[in-house]
Amino acid sequence: MDRQWPGTDGAWPDGRATEPSVAALRAATRALRFHLDTLPAVFHFDGPGDQFLAESAFPFARWRYGCADSLLGSGMGGTVVGALARSLLDDGLLWQWIAQAPADRRTALLGSMLEERDRICGFLADHEVSCPNRARWFVPLHGVTDLSGTSLAALSAPSLPDPTQLLDLFLASSPARPAPSALVSGSIEGLLKAAKGMLAMPGLRGAVMVLGHAGHGNLLGLQSSIAPGGVPGHDLRDDHEALFMHVAAVGVAVTLLGVCAAVPECWPPEIEQAGFLGTLLQMTEDVVAAARAVHGLGDPKLPASLPPKVRVKPRTRRLRPEALVAPGELLPDIDNAGPVVKAAREYGAFVNSWVTSPWAHGNPKLASVLAYTGAHSTFATVMHTFEEHAAVTSVFAARMLLEEAARFTWLAQDLQDEEEFAQRSTRYFD
Repeated sequence: MDRQWPGTDGAWPDGRATEPSVAALRAATRALRFHLDTLPAVFHFDGPGDQFLAESAFPFARWRYGCADSLLGSGMGGTVVGALARSLLDDGLLWQWIAQAPADRRTALLGSMLEERDRICGFLADHEVSCPNRARWFVPLHGVTDLSGTSLAALSAPSLPDPTQLLDLFLASSPARPAPSALVSGSIEGLLKAAKGMLAMPGLRGAVMVLGHAGHGNLLGLQSSIAPGGVPGHDLRDDHEALFMHVAAVGVAVTLLGVCAAVPECWPPEIEQAGFLGTLLQMTEDVVAAARAVHGLGDPKLPASLPPKVRVKPRTRRLRPEALVAPGELLPDIDNAGPVVKAAREYGAFVNSWVTSPWAHGNPKLASVLAYTGAHSTFATVMHTFEEHAAVTSVFAARMLLEEAARFTWLAQDLQDEEEFAQRSTRYFD
């Protein structure tokens, strides 16, 4: 599923040419990916739960960045790159916030874990859904560390701030960068300054504002990223590829810097930290420069109002007992997804056997073509990645399909009421 590079003449097999600026961007994103891949991951399996969750953050971010890089030019999943990029930015903002006061804020990882479990239990109860392997979902890595949620640290931990708050604060903050000499000193303070500098890279705010519509499988995301000669949902416009990878590169880099500051013991001793992070910053700036040359976005004007405050959410109600996992509930995982995979592949073969022409009955509406081809593209991404090295991609693609299915279900309800359907259609397309 990895990137398929064009030939020596810069042309793709279907005859499309790659602009030199886009080729330079792809070379920069790939170089950063290779550099990130050289850093070993260190885990302390016998440490506290929040330490393990913190140590897991960067490998997961690196994995998503690698998936985003591989999807470009692979012939599928173009719009899924937007979802991956947005998640990397959210992680970067979160870890930059945690790293400012790690002793006080790192435990909030446990608080948010319990809140998420509690929400799941609430949905199960409200909709009367059974989930026999709920404990396995909550603690997939039994015996690695204590993620049962029953420890005093977890029960007393606050929750992480809302991603929207962190994004609003980022967009309202000053983009002024620190002096280059202050970027990396090898100390925690230097890392924090480096993280702040990464978030102040020119054009990132503009890219983030445009990215707000992407990664949700919606009509605007599909319509705005159509590439000339490409397939909706598969191939991205060059400027969208640039803004996606601009945000993704900064997000994964800031995540690593924040994790280094919050969990210094996770750094592999055989790697010289200052040199590695210095190269990381330079390669990330190379991606940013190459991306800006393609999408051309600068920083928007800052709002005149005071920047919003980020508030850590205290626990306002008692957790459901089901959110906590007792030792006796952890049973061996004997589930087999084989029957589900078999059925999904049969469905995929049936769907792919259809031969349709949107223009067989005149000029179709663009929205209809996008909805059909975009859904097929995203479904193909799920089916081609769920058991490969890019399996995390299928999670984002499946969520995009679910969200769009919910929108269409809402749109198509009560078709007999033509006036109401027209109003819903206007809201949907707006």
